Amino acid sequence: MRRGNIPEFSCEIPRPTGELIWLNIADGAHARAVLDLAARLIQARPDSSALITMPQGDAIKISPEACTNPDIHLQPVPSEHPEHIAAFLDHWAPDLLIWVWGGLRPNLILDAQKRGMPMMLVDAGKDGFDSRRDRWLSEVPRQVVAAFDSVLARSQAAHARLAQLGRPLKSIELTAPLLPTGQALPVNDTELDELFELIHGRPVWLSVNLDRSELRAVLNAHRQA
Repeated sequence: MRRGNIPEFSCEIPRPTGELIWLNIADGAHARAVLDLAARLIQARPDSSALITMPQGDAIKISPEACTNPDIHLQPVPSEHPEHIAAFLDHWAPDLLIWVWGGLRPNLILDAQKRGMPMMLVDAGKDGFDSRRDRWLSEVPRQVVAAFDSVLARSQAAHARLAQLGRPLKSIELTAPLLPTGQALPVNDTELDELFELIHGRPVWLSVNLDRSELRAVLNAHRQA
């Protein structure tokens, strides 16, 4: 224990080699979507891996089956204590931060900025900046929101909230909400090429989990295609 009974930061997982993309989830409800996003990012960027942080209680709720990719590491987000933040950033040394939704941690984010880390706020939600601390210290979220290099809002309401916090309108991009997408299954490239040749020029329809009430509309659309 250190002075003030602050436990030392410790992590048994070594930092992986290569590029490390750090994604933070403020709410465990976003975990599945962020796991899918992390998998897509490291698939598109060879020799990269991902670190996903979230509040302590949410981190332990994710089953091992939910994250089987050895290049994705799940860890509790460090506290706002300066020593914890310094030890966390020294250990992981991320190359990029993607902060999801809101629930901003000013000390952690601003320290990452001081280290020159590129930072993105994505899927920003209207309610992501309304904690008790945000209301009491109204200038803090303004300073933190300004620290991000890119900001993506999930709704018009979130877009307006970020503008209210001082983010210039032209620097806020409006996007669709971040949702779970799943991953493409492995495929035989030769067989896939042959299939493309067979259906070349034909319309292809895929309907999944249809309700009986939707069947007629799908069939009519197919006939008119």
